[in-house]
Amino acid sequence: MNERIIDFVRNCPEYQQNKASRHPPYGLSSPLELPYAPWQSIAMDFITELPISDECDQLWVVIDRFTKNGALPPFEKGGKDSDRSGRHLRSRNMEVSRPPH
Repeated sequence: MNERIIDFVRNCPEYQQNKASRHPPYGLSSPLELPYAPWQSIAMDFITELPISDECDQLWVVIDRFTKNGALPPFEKGGKDSDRSGRHLRSRNMEVSRPPH
């Protein structure tokens, strides 16, 4: 009888979709630490599959969380890896402004 029950439970679509969770409840999200100076904390993302303009079809979005300033350097088609990003910025003479030291 045990094998019949186990087989039934394994093949029952309702049981497979409505399983009880086996982990502790999720906790609250931890907030990010507040930035204390410009460019100490940044957020980055890529916007891809844009219409091609000057051989570029992507934007690299870099936002300073303290001042809310940002930079949107364009990227050539397929330029997603981090090594190319530094070379890309240098080759286009694009720098994100930094506060004086």
